[in-house]
Amino acid sequence: SSGINAEWPLRPGSMVVMLVASKKAASADPVEVKNLKDLLLTSMQSIVSLNELVTDLADKMARYTTSMSDTRSYVKQLKTSVVEAIGKLSSSFKETQEDVQQTKVVVGDLQKDANLTAITEQITQLRESLAETKAEYAGMNKEVMVVGSEEKAGDAKCVKVCAGTTGRDTTDWAGYSTHGLKLTVDISKCGYVKIPTITTSVEGKGYHWRATGTSAVYSTTTKGFTMYLEGGREPGHNPKGGKAEEWEWNVEWIAVGYTC
Repeated sequence: SSGINAEWPLRPGSMVVMLVASKKAASADPVEVKNLKDLLLTSMQSIVSLNELVTDLADKMARYTTSMSDTRSYVKQLKTSVVEAIGKLSSSFKETQEDVQQTKVVVGDLQKDANLTAITEQITQLRESLAETKAEYAGMNKEVMVVGSEEKAGDAKCVKVCAGTTGRDTTDWAGYSTHGLKLTVDISKCGYVKIPTITTSVEGKGYHWRATGTSAVYSTTTKGFTMYLEGGREPGHNPKGGKAEEWEWNVEWIAVGYTC
């Protein structure tokens, strides 16, 4: 009879409002009754919203409590890891200190035995010897100079003097003409990049003083050159037929050129 919907949920305290509204409904005019109903409806809606807010806050508090529990567990694990790491670091530091102490003992023993002093002196001598060698090398570069060459000059710092012999027992002479010999000399190990200047002579134990062409150089390259000799025409002076090998004729040569 009051006009209030029976489906609305009732809360403690709301019954009083309904009873008051019911009593007033008997004597009040319709407008006042309607206003009272609207007020009652608004109050009950506010109560429902408040209940929803409380439920939401309770849910958030539950999640926050769970998160705090996880955080405590993580902090505990992190603390354990840090303690273990500090322990390992302390152990490593202790081992390092022990190694340093052992090194000091070894150095002390070396100093007592004067071994370290001897080693230091040897190092000093080696440094001085190296400096002298460098100085001598620099002086040699200044003393050796190519004033003219078969090709365009190379770098003055790369001038090289290279010398050798074909050998008394290893010279492979080839016959040439009636009283002549031919020989190609290998100088590839010198490492020249420009055609060098070649000076030659013949060494042996007999009859080469009668030979001609001992300083004549043909077809020079960075790898080698060729020589032609002619022996004496007197009987017994012909170097062919193995006589040059018997007399141990060999070519001694000096080359000067650029290696860069």
